[in-house]
Amino acid sequence: MTTSTDKAKKTLTADAYECEATYDVVVYGGDPEAVAAAAAAARRGSKVALVNPDPELGKLITRGWLTYLDIPPVAGEVKKPEKFDTAAQGIFQEWWKDASDGTFYRSLSVEKARAAFDKLASHPNITRYDNARLIEVIKSGSTIISIGIALLCTMNVKIHAKQFVDGSADADFAVKAGAEYTIGQGDIGAPERWQPPSLEFKVGNVDWETWRTVSGNAGVADPTIGDSSHYGGFRNKIEHEFSLNTDLEHEPNTFVRNPNMCKPAGQEWVFINALLIWGVNPLDQCSYDEGYARGKREAQNFINWAKEIDPSTGKANLPGFENAYVPDDWAPELYVRETRHIKTDYMLTGEDALMSNWYSDAIAQGSYGLDVQAHDRNEALSSAYTEVKGFDHSHYGRPWDYGNDNPASYSIPMSTILPVGLDNLTVAGRSSGYTTIAMSSARVIPTGMSVAEAAGALATFAIEQKMNPRQVHRDTAMREAYLKDLVQFNQPYYHVIYGNPHNITGWTDIPSYSSKVPHGVDSEWWFDCWLNAYNSGVVFPYYGNPENPRDPNWFGHTPGDYITSAEVTYMVKESIYRYARDEWRRSEVQSRLEKLSTDTTDKVGRNGATRAMLMPIMTTPPPDGKAWEKAEQMCLLSPEALANMPEERLLIKAEAAHLIGWYIKMLKAGCIAFE
Repeated sequence: MTTSTDKAKKTLTADAYECEATYDVVVYGGDPEAVAAAAAAARRGSKVALVNPDPELGKLITRGWLTYLDIPPVAGEVKKPEKFDTAAQGIFQEWWKDASDGTFYRSLSVEKARAAFDKLASHPNITRYDNARLIEVIKSGSTIISIGIALLCTMNVKIHAKQFVDGSADADFAVKAGAEYTIGQGDIGAPERWQPPSLEFKVGNVDWETWRTVSGNAGVADPTIGDSSHYGGFRNKIEHEFSLNTDLEHEPNTFVRNPNMCKPAGQEWVFINALLIWGVNPLDQCSYDEGYARGKREAQNFINWAKEIDPSTGKANLPGFENAYVPDDWAPELYVRETRHIKTDYMLTGEDALMSNWYSDAIAQGSYGLDVQAHDRNEALSSAYTEVKGFDHSHYGRPWDYGNDNPASYSIPMSTILPVGLDNLTVAGRSSGYTTIAMSSARVIPTGMSVAEAAGALATFAIEQKMNPRQVHRDTAMREAYLKDLVQFNQPYYHVIYGNPHNITGWTDIPSYSSKVPHGVDSEWWFDCWLNAYNSGVVFPYYGNPENPRDPNWFGHTPGDYITSAEVTYMVKESIYRYARDEWRRSEVQSRLEKLSTDTTDKVGRNGATRAMLMPIMTTPPPDGKAWEKAEQMCLLSPEALANMPEERLLIKAEAAHLIGWYIKMLKAGCIAFE
């Protein structure tokens, strides 16, 4: 690796730049994805400029202190992954091994993670430009020619290259280059909604062994793991006795959920990932700073509560935290989950993940759960929200989740990194070509680094072939040659192109699904419209039984699992809010919506469900017994519903979701006239 001053030519340019430099590939970002892309390109012979806006590499881990890795498991496996049992291989595995000192523990120290990123970026073909502010992206038509950057307190540099990779979380480079994008949940009708960021923080003087024991983690393979996701009996205590306790001091629009805690090996600090902060626009600096300050205050409130003695036990509210304190040393940045979604040649969908879809241009695979956090506190705490979004009564009272499906595995196509309208740029970060729902799985670091490795390899391959990435993708022979290189070069255990179609020596077969995972429901009469409601962000399958992700009631279709009035009301409101926004804003419609039932115990049949669909539309809706007939007259019922619901009876959740899916279809098409 060389520094920017080593490589930049000290020649005065004709414009505002003190010097200029030429490379084969420019990779933008200090994120794990950017480092993986730069390493992949450099190892294939490209001269790479790694343009990093931060003072260090590692971003979410080194600056956001996300010290506990979310690992996507091997295709088809249900158990928690250990060591190499992960869908992400190649450069990610190499980094993980170095960052964990070969233990492959999921909890890491910031210092060792940073050192591992620095090692990846130390290749002699990589020149680092740290603290580099992107001034401009210079294009000729749809081709990027060069960029201008300002180096902190030194000089402005113009950099020329043939290929460019945006490995930043927010796709700032792609946006500067003119890429199209949506914001937050804009692709499903709600651009003002997005997943909340978190403030990761560290705590000192924790009796770790006591905490590990009481939280149910003593004896686990990784002794640095604390209360992870569902372990121990402290979820309800933390959420109900602290976060929901209005008698305690709280910052507005914050919530401490069941925490991921870890104590990296050799560290005195315990790192906590638990604090959600709503009302933050991560792309607005003032909003970001205000949310960051709120997070710091709520973190202190939480630890003050954690160390208090519980009179019923005589121990601290969180045993082991009796002497805990929060040092005046905070993560430099928030853990941001969602901002932009770059429009690419193909957008990965929630359906792709849900149905484990595979494509012939697969460059990586994902298998992490579709983990969408609630967009604000009020909605998160709504019982109807939890019931409908989760489709799982056992998770009632788990207020932060939008919903979570654990896919077996799915492919990430090459076309998802090709931004529309830009020929020599690929995007390989959290903001790549993923819809809101798909991004909730693909955003995790191991998956992102796998995609980024493919992007870096593609940049070099395109240069060698004197093509741009889109031309490589559209030429079948070239695409196959690139995919073969991707597997053969550095990923002998690459879990993408199953069956070893390229006859690569040493290929390791793994248990996998060759195409769609057989959920057993895609032939059900209600499924297509259910899927439309799912893709539209209104219904979601639940987490699933951790021992059997193909749980028979995954989609809410077990006999006797009837829909309630509150659940139907939630789905109707969400449908209108997302896909009939102008009508939603009308006071008359709001007044009608307020009359919908929020009864969580009242089970409804076809007339009750359709009456809830009609009430916001009509000034005088029909009585309950006539709603189905009226809905049929208004074309608000699908042919499948008419054929399979010939008489009044209670509806299971999947059937009600089918009705809503057709309702959404009519709303999107403008076929519903509100009175």
